[in-house]
Amino acid sequence: MVTRTWDSSKANAFDAFFNSGLDSRGTGDVPTQLIIGGGALLFANGEPREIVGHWNSASQEWEPLGLPGVVHIPAAAADDLHTYNSTLLASGTINSFENITAWDADTELWSDYTDATLGDVVTAMADGIEDSDLYASTTGGTEMLYQRDSGTGAWAALTIPSGGSNVLALAGYSGDSHMYVGGSFTGVTTSDKISRWRAGTWRSVGGIDPNGDVSTLLEFGGDMIVGGAFTSIGGSPFVRIAAWDTSSYSALGSGLDSTPDDMVIYDGDLVVVGSFTSAGGVSDTRGVGVWDGSVWSSIGGLDAGNLTAATVYKGDLVVTGTGFTTIGGSSATRVARWNGSTWTGMGAGLNTGGTTIHTTTAIV
Repeated sequence: MVTRTWDSSKANAFDAFFNSGLDSRGTGDVPTQLIIGGGALLFANGEPREIVGHWNSASQEWEPLGLPGVVHIPAAAADDLHTYNSTLLASGTINSFENITAWDADTELWSDYTDATLGDVVTAMADGIEDSDLYASTTGGTEMLYQRDSGTGAWAALTIPSGGSNVLALAGYSGDSHMYVGGSFTGVTTSDKISRWRAGTWRSVGGIDPNGDVSTLLEFGGDMIVGGAFTSIGGSPFVRIAAWDTSSYSALGSGLDSTPDDMVIYDGDLVVVGSFTSAGGVSDTRGVGVWDGSVWSSIGGLDAGNLTAATVYKGDLVVTGTGFTTIGGSSATRVARWNGSTWTGMGAGLNTGGTTIHTTTAIV
């Protein structure tokens, strides 16, 4: 623990932080924490650099991660949050930390996590399927996927064979033990928009391509769910979402009328959030739709705006996004939780919508 000169003006903030249960070092099990990331001015009354924060379950409010006014990430935006080897990581446009930074619970500071610049923006992070390494996707150039060796900590570029542009989504798939990447890239082993990596080799996904960008990936029900701006894959109609089962694609009903941004498994179902106004043609699914493996259903949609990220926290579904102040008829400012029957807001909400939201048992 770093020793700091005591400032009595920060007494209330200091007490609130430690009474919130966020720091349980030496007291037994670490509680699950809810972390959110976004751009500048994420929090009301916050400083521009406060782009990552946590939900204080004691005060029932969002707070910048760290002691207010002391700890910030000098960055433009956080695009992803991930827990790796019990360490909370944030990635995005974080130039001072080479675009990935780690939260150090002992020093209560964000620190560098790589000694090599991993592209302009680190868009996503994921654990390996057949190894314990960390994978990170980036934008620009041909080196759009990196692998961090769990033993040495060294990063290696998994160079895209040809083409280039952005990787927007990253997920491992146990069905074929590959790491899947999706985005706006072209010409990866004759694949556009989606490809997969395993044991030093890039492979296409079925030898057919979506006709638009892939923005989100998630394994669900034994399939790799692929979401994005496409309306067909290999010439067959798949409207902005499809399921890949290692050999072929299948549709999720009639799909979505606009792009999905994130997916999460909640209560055994697939929850999709994004900028769409309808999922499967079901009413009241603006921004959020639920797929049970057979049909789409509603849990109450937005009045305006769109959702950008979702996670599960203490049995509840939590979503964030931009431009909304109500969801399912309940008041909520850019962040809300669903308990299985009702939507509620979370504190005073957010000044701007989050771009990523994450639950972790890492000590923060």
